[in-house]
Amino acid sequence: MANVTVNFTLIQGTASLPPQRHHNASGFATVTANLANLAENVRVTACVAPNNVPCQTFVLFSTSPAQWTLGR
Repeated sequence: MANVTVNFTLIQGTASLPPQRHHNASGFATVTANLANLAENVRVTACVAPNNVPCQTFVLFSTSPAQWTLGR
């Protein structure tokens, strides 16, 4: 849905992210998570405000620095 608010909640791991973001006209909400520990997974729930329904949980998986590559 376009132009709705999404509530983000950290439920596992250590990271900082803004608690709310708004969808753009195309229906996409973006958020930047700053991870404090790259060795642990981070689990976040994103829910549509104001009633927090529906919700979707997603995971930011940790990887070893040896697996990191630059893309263009």
